[in-house]
Parts: sequence; C-alpha cells; structure tokens
Amino acid sequence: MKYSEASQGRTFVIRLEDGDIIHEQIEKLAGEKNIRAAALILLGGVDQGSKLVVGPEEGRVEPVV
Repeated sequence: MKYSEASQGRTFVIRLEDGDIIHEQIEKLAGEKNIRAAALILLGGVDQGSKLVVGPEEGRVEPVV
C-alpha cells in the first residue's frame, strides 16, 4: 500500500442557479481563482431529463455502459 497525507487548501462551495450549466460554472470559477487542479463533490439533482453519470452501470465490465 502507498499513501500520502494531504493538507486542506482552499475550499469553495458553489450553489448553482436554475439554468446554470455545471461544467461552464466550474470552469469559470477555476479561471477566476487560478485553480489548476481540484477534486469535486457534487450534491443535488438534475432536472428536465438530463443525466449525471457517476460510473458504469454494471461495475467493472466491458464494454462500459
């Protein structure tokens, strides 16, 4: 096993408004705050038939669905 311990840097909490496009708003914030690398945790829902993909439908199988 290999691991490293990280120290918490800057943390941003973003609340999107109705109609905001997730990736556009994240990219905008990254540009404004000079963020070059990040980890994201997304909470909430998506409306109007859009899907948020979180992983393959059946675990580690080929082809990925």
